[in-house]
Amino acid sequence: HYLNDNDKLKSWPIKNWIAAVSVGHVGGRSLLDLDYSEDSTADVDMNVIATENNEIIEVQGTAEGSPFSLDTHHELLTLAMQGTGDIIAQMKEISAEKIQA
Repeated sequence: HYLNDNDKLKSWPIKNWIAAVSVGHVGGRSLLDLDYSEDSTADVDMNVIATENNEIIEVQGTAEGSPFSLDTHHELLTLAMQGTGDIIAQMKEISAEKIQA
């Protein structure tokens, strides 16, 4: 905030927005942002970091007990990408408000 307010930034320093989310498969359902009770009973637990351009930085997924299908992997990854997109949109909105303030 200080650098922007005092004209110390020559250009916007963020080159690529990124966000991270947790997703999981619990009781046959794919869920975004699991709470403790969901996470502790998940069949699959996955963390995803992605850019604003839907590029994946990291995917870490674990089967908790038995293997999971490629379809479940795709379903969780799709949900995670929606979640990271929502977070990035909110970060951009908040940053724009701060810059204008």
